[in-house]
Amino acid sequence: MIEVKNLRVFLKKREILKNLSCFFQNNRLYALLGPNGAGKTTFLKTLCGIQSYREGEILIMGRSLKTLSSTERAKIMAYLPQRLNLPPNFSVFESILLGRIPHFFFEPKEEDLNKVEEVIELLNINDFVKRSVRELSGGEFQKVLIGRALAQEPKILLLDEPVNHLDPKNQIEIMELLQKIISIKNILVIMVLHDLNLALRFADNFLFLKDGKLLYEGDSESIDENLLRETFEISGIFLHIENRKFFLIAP
Repeated sequence: MIEVKNLRVFLKKREILKNLSCFFQNNRLYALLGPNGAGKTTFLKTLCGIQSYREGEILIMGRSLKTLSSTERAKIMAYLPQRLNLPPNFSVFESILLGRIPHFFFEPKEEDLNKVEEVIELLNINDFVKRSVRELSGGEFQKVLIGRALAQEPKILLLDEPVNHLDPKNQIEIMELLQKIISIKNILVIMVLHDLNLALRFADNFLFLKDGKLLYEGDSESIDENLLRETFEISGIFLHIENRKFFLIAP
């Protein structure tokens, strides 16, 4: 689905991503982890074409990212940044409809309206679909943002800290929702997370970045204390409870 080869990204002559190579396949959730300043957000922006890259290659479904037009990219990938504002007077329905813009020219067609209805059903947000976005709670607003992204009908969903500001209950609800979307839509989800235990609970694959370098790519089985010490400079132990792996930071 996505293949990255020897990727190097510079910002104002400073190398942010250093010779990254990795592969992402569909129908999986990838967690991108690392300390602040590791290059995680830059990596997501580069994958979706917002940030240019000097060297290397990014293949999206076999095609070079640089050959895709902005419209083609918008039909393949949806990117949800850390902060995204919606028109405060827009209803939930209207806000999700914004995601259909790559598919129509002047005004939405019946097909576009039907796609929005489909997303609303998938996210189970009928109860507040007529409310304006300024009336929503944090968890509800995040669902609308995900709905807007899904309305694009992407094959790839890129999310930058989508649960960072939510309480634990809403974090779990959003992560379960993403798992449901992957299962139904058979899409690829790549997301930046700071909560390691949340990632261990829900992600299929993991990438650990530090100082622009890829330290680890794989599943949870090979993630150990040494990797976390190298990545985050912290000590702790792993616990296994009900077939789940958790990390406990040492005092």
